[in-house]
Amino acid sequence: MWRDDDGEITGVIPSDENGCRRLARAVAVQALYEADLTGHAGYPIAKRLAEEAGIGSGPAEFAVWLVETVETNRITLDERLKELAPAWPIDQLSPIDRNVLRLALAELEHRNHET
Repeated sequence: MWRDDDGEITGVIPSDENGCRRLARAVAVQALYEADLTGHAGYPIAKRLAEEAGIGSGPAEFAVWLVETVETNRITLDERLKELAPAWPIDQLSPIDRNVLRLALAELEHRNHET
């Protein structure tokens, strides 16, 4: 499901690329959060959540790519976050904060992906 700008739940997914990428990022954060808490691989979780959200193949591929990028580069990303925010140990951050930061850094450092 998608919430519009007024916070109302709607089944309509934004047709613009930025809206679709924003939704893909939301799916990726949810998948990373679930994977972080359960210890399961994020790839199948991202595929399931993208399918449940009905976001389309392009945004779904982007969400899966984001999750795979974070999982593949987790150690490097965590080391980089440790350098950037030494007062905030990665294991002491909340799972949401930790995964939002990983996702953002992964996208910035590996942004050559095009959907």
